[in-house]
Amino acid sequence: MSTQNISVLGSVKAAWTFVRSNIEQLLLAALPYTAFTVGIAILVQVNSEDVLGATGAVIGLMFSIGAVVSGLAFYAAVLRLSVNKSNDGWLGLKFGAEERRILFVTLLIFGLAILTASLIAMFIGPLYLSVADAAMQSAGLDPEALEVDAVQALNYLKPADWAVMIGAALIGLALMIWLLARLLIAFPATIAEDKIRVLSVWGLSTGQTARLAIALALALGPLLVVEVAVYETLAAVFDTRFLYVAFNVGPEQVVDPRSSTFQEMVRLVSLFAFINVPIVFGLYADHYRALNSPGTGH
Repeated sequence: MSTQNISVLGSVKAAWTFVRSNIEQLLLAALPYTAFTVGIAILVQVNSEDVLGATGAVIGLMFSIGAVVSGLAFYAAVLRLSVNKSNDGWLGLKFGAEERRILFVTLLIFGLAILTASLIAMFIGPLYLSVADAAMQSAGLDPEALEVDAVQALNYLKPADWAVMIGAALIGLALMIWLLARLLIAFPATIAEDKIRVLSVWGLSTGQTARLAIALALALGPLLVVEVAVYETLAAVFDTRFLYVAFNVGPEQVVDPRSSTFQEMVRLVSLFAFINVPIVFGLYADHYRALNSPGTGH
């Protein structure tokens, strides 16, 4: 295990070098997953008013299964390349023991992330209600006597209230980034060592979490900004939001714009997985090598 700090810029450079050096193999490996993801995006748009009925549900299920299977195969193919293992199979894709391990690691990390997010929400939710109630009372209103939803309550928040809410949200976001920054190294470790590694890699990143998080932000952040900019430009040129589908909530099926926008961004990131995934895994493969060596190696 390395006793020195990892190089933030060195690992970011290594991630991009990995992608440039293997771009053809990476794009080929991403083809099936990208095709299923595009198919799901089109189906969601076409079936937004349930025009296909049961047929649409069956097609959607088939596309979802295809996306999961091809996604796991893509992940494993990228990871094999990133840790310098042989990458045979059709387009470098196969579905065997390594892919099953990646599935298990993904489920474990997802479960830990959901648990952490739930704990954060248990803190932020009551805090938000408390701040909103206090803001309404200061405006001379009785929150219990009025039927005010969460969106309407925002109108009564003062700058100090917003500061509290934004501060709490940033703390929650920082905790999620801290968790993922430490756990993502489980992916290259699992492929490199031919066994499932999740919590057992926790000690590798001791004292390195801030650098891991900064490296992840530097490697992926600008890329996400470019992807959103490209999407927004195309949406403006063609005057349509290709990936937006209204998300309805409540018995009256009222559109929730925040959930709709969130799902739109998730679809966007999924469509760009052919570049996002190799950057992240290339970055963490470099972290794994550095943290398992006597020095940083950069």
